[in-house]
Amino acid sequence: MRRIARIFSKYGSRVTVTRGGSSRTIKAFVQPFHYKYKVYFEGNFLPSGLFDGSHMLMLAPADTVLGTGSGTTVDYDGNSYFVKSTGRFRVKDKAVYVWAVLAARTGSVEDDYEQY
Repeated sequence: MRRIARIFSKYGSRVTVTRGGSSRTIKAFVQPFHYKYKVYFEGNFLPSGLFDGSHMLMLAPADTVLGTGSGTTVDYDGNSYFVKSTGRFRVKDKAVYVWAVLAARTGSVEDDYEQY
């Protein structure tokens, strides 16, 4: 699993995770969610492969602690997101990485979470 940690360290983008008033900068992979995934959240029709930028997928090192809702925010590339859903990918009961679906923040954290 150390090999995967090195990949995040070498190729990941800087992401700041704020949880419970404490911030931590990590290296993670962040990419837009495309239609085939986003359909489960909104159900809005977009031609296959297009996205509206409101949701992102983040993959982070296994030791990253995230929470859902208004308690955790993620800042990446000048934009702020809250964590819509998160989990750990495991192999043989060992965490390999953390995944998270991020939703764009547009106002206060509480207002943003309520709109989804």
